[in-house]
Amino acid sequence: QAEEVRVTEGTPYVFCAANACPPPIGSDEVSKWLQHIERNTVEARDWLRVLIARDTDNVLALLVLRNLYSHKRFTMYDMVPTAVNPRWDLLNRALRAPRERQREAAALLAARCDDSPHHAYLLALCYKHGIGTDDGRQDMASAAQLFSKAAEQHLADAEFNLGWCYEHGSGVELDPLKAVACYNNAIAHGDFSSLSNLGLCYKNGVGVPEDPAIAISLFRKALENGIAEGSCNLGWCFANGRGTTKNLAEAARLYRLAADQGSPVAQSNLGWCYQSGAGVPKNLQMAAYLYGLSATQCNGVGAFNLALCLSTGMGTQRDMREAVRFAKLAVTEKAPNAAQLLHAWTWRLRDFGYGGGDTDEEDVSEEEEEEEEDEGEGEDIVDLAVDTVINGEVDDSDEDSDSDSEL
Repeated sequence: QAEEVRVTEGTPYVFCAANACPPPIGSDEVSKWLQHIERNTVEARDWLRVLIARDTDNVLALLVLRNLYSHKRFTMYDMVPTAVNPRWDLLNRALRAPRERQREAAALLAARCDDSPHHAYLLALCYKHGIGTDDGRQDMASAAQLFSKAAEQHLADAEFNLGWCYEHGSGVELDPLKAVACYNNAIAHGDFSSLSNLGLCYKNGVGVPEDPAIAISLFRKALENGIAEGSCNLGWCFANGRGTTKNLAEAARLYRLAADQGSPVAQSNLGWCYQSGAGVPKNLQMAAYLYGLSATQCNGVGAFNLALCLSTGMGTQRDMREAVRFAKLAVTEKAPNAAQLLHAWTWRLRDFGYGGGDTDEEDVSEEEEEEEEDEGEGEDIVDLAVDTVINGEVDDSDEDSDSDSEL
């Protein structure tokens, strides 16, 4: 049935998936769309979905819809369970769009970035992810500058991302104190995801004195406001007994809440619970499946754990080619121990009947006598890695990496 919605103020529209044809989204409409999101999240989401369905390479619409999910006005309590984080999916669709469409979107945003914080913020995302740039590379210095410009006008998303830049020294000098200040400003202006990042600052003593009790309080507030990352980080605290009594069953429950909304870190952590029988019945097949979901979203820890499953046949069919592929992904995403694991495997590929073709030539250029020594070392590394499957935490920011699920 048709349902009347109003996507821009004063503009009636009858939404019907069968014949809906929303107007194109251009530079002049960006601010109206983003302002409307704060009032009518579900309606804006539905209209944007129809628009993208009719033009799958509309980079500007993809970024605006991604901002809808990132803005945290549309939280995990409003979403149906999903295996893939919609932010990650929409970003990757924008990255896969033709270069001319990316440049077109960046040009539309650049034309208005001086007088609109929304345009400046979205253009900063383009620089951050290499969307529409000359060589397709990230430009974090320009991104941080634009985040700062938008933050000066109290745009919560920009304040959050600027805090992330200061916390990680990305595009700006590392400054934990400024990071904490930005997160507090973002919270004051309605960005609930900053609660989770500020909680991590208190948990790890970044820019503030270490205080697990305050960290847990902030994680709980984030969870209460539907932030999946808050649920994941609170689950980590229960799993490790940090600032609270250790409770693996509660940890698994919290991981599941976040995993059901596509959090790759939570999926990997829940996989660890199933592999270890921690708070849930042991189920190696489910563990491998969850690691696979996490790895699909380019999470380094999930890729590392999946590589171990594939190399040993734990919960899935043994496949060394795929194991090496995911181990390489884990190295790219800087997962702990991943480089050691892949190095050990380079000396053992012939034992598995694959020759040396699955690795770079330079990886197998050592002397034969060193190969025999490294094979034994490799076995120890593999065994160690299996025993220490990584259980991570999530830092919510604007992309999905190194246990950072970026906004």
